[in-house]
Amino acid sequence: MVLSTDATVLYLERLEKYETEKPYEVMFDLAEFGDNARQTNCCLQPTPVSFLNARKSAKPFTLNSNGFQLLHAPSTLQGDDFENEDLVRKIYLPHVMECVARVLDEPAEMHILNHKIRKRNSVFPSVVMEESKYLQPIPSAHCDFSPGGAPPALEGIISRNPHLKDRPFQIINVWRLMRGPTSDWPLAVCDYQTIDLEKDIEECDRVASDRLTESVLLYPNPNHRWYFYYSQTVDEVLIFRNCDSRGYTVPFGVHVSFDFQSDVLPKLARESVEARVACFF
Repeated sequence: MVLSTDATVLYLERLEKYETEKPYEVMFDLAEFGDNARQTNCCLQPTPVSFLNARKSAKPFTLNSNGFQLLHAPSTLQGDDFENEDLVRKIYLPHVMECVARVLDEPAEMHILNHKIRKRNSVFPSVVMEESKYLQPIPSAHCDFSPGGAPPALEGIISRNPHLKDRPFQIINVWRLMRGPTSDWPLAVCDYQTIDLEKDIEECDRVASDRLTESVLLYPNPNHRWYFYYSQTVDEVLIFRNCDSRGYTVPFGVHVSFDFQSDVLPKLARESVEARVACFF
């Protein structure tokens, strides 16, 4: 079994400009605003990294210590079943919340924020995202939400459940392969214990046509330890915390997809399903 493999992570480059200029990404096409309109000011730095096989760790990784955790959690849905919205809503999403309940260390009221399917295009990573029917793997180190930038994404849930207003919350991701195992662009997570919270993280505005949220990007640091689960199966889910409203002292999972070269595992084009769960305390 593989102990580690080398690949590249796109980190946010450590530049002076971010001392006075906040990183941002515009999530819609700015062509109509002219040639000077910039989709992003994020300068990403390809950085060689060793990805470690989490299965070889002497101690299991946990959500509440490392920001991520693997669960054996078989689903009755397989392959193309995940494209059937009725099946996903009735069968899979309740199963996802059961998985999250297994790893939380305190009772929570849970609501599904969203779910998404990713299928790697044959020409990824050169494909233009707008030209692909499905979302693609993300090769940059990130969290989808920062603690302060998540509330706009939760407005729909809170408007339907006003008793949740002002309650502490977490957003937890549950990630599963639809087909596998495969060596194709697996998901890896950075061990929270190896991140310097003072120096390594940067918040980034994500500007949509209807809302402003905020993600987290990561600066390079040789102390980071990246882990993936070699030969992850369709019966396993990788669970990681995107954010906690109580701040960065609660372990979270900065994650990335990477180009894994293996002569042993099949090279099925990656197909994965991910669900985000809002947990209120």
